[in-house]
Amino acid sequence: MTAEKEPDISSKSVNLPGGSASALRVLFVDDEPLIAHLGEQFLKRLGYEPVVHTDPAKALDAFLDGHFDLVITDLSMPMLSGLDLGLRFLEERPGQRIILTTAYHSMLEGKDVRTMGFCDFLPKPYNLIALRDSIERALERGRE
Repeated sequence: MTAEKEPDISSKSVNLPGGSASALRVLFVDDEPLIAHLGEQFLKRLGYEPVVHTDPAKALDAFLDGHFDLVITDLSMPMLSGLDLGLRFLEERPGQRIILTTAYHSMLEGKDVRTMGFCDFLPKPYNLIALRDSIERALERGRE
């Protein structure tokens, strides 16, 4: 058995004026604890400062109390969907960079989340490279 070489994720690092990826705070919201934990690990590996919540109401409180350069939220969550949560974020802070994730693509049938104010849509399951690329797209859109 040969060991596979891990992909070089640093070759496309995100550089923003006045800061680096390590200075960027990311709010990650997913009601599944395992996905939330993996998201936190992925974001740390990419050099971000993640704040993770499995409860959308607590995520909303954290958002209102803090500053986040980016929000990544799951679509399908109990009590408050990621779509509704994201729209609340945008209501509070127009222009907030938000990525919507889901394994249930059919729930978005006929909807273009980008026209609703979201920066990107990331289908599940995703890997580290897909997450990195989605974050880069979202950060680019936020600077347009």
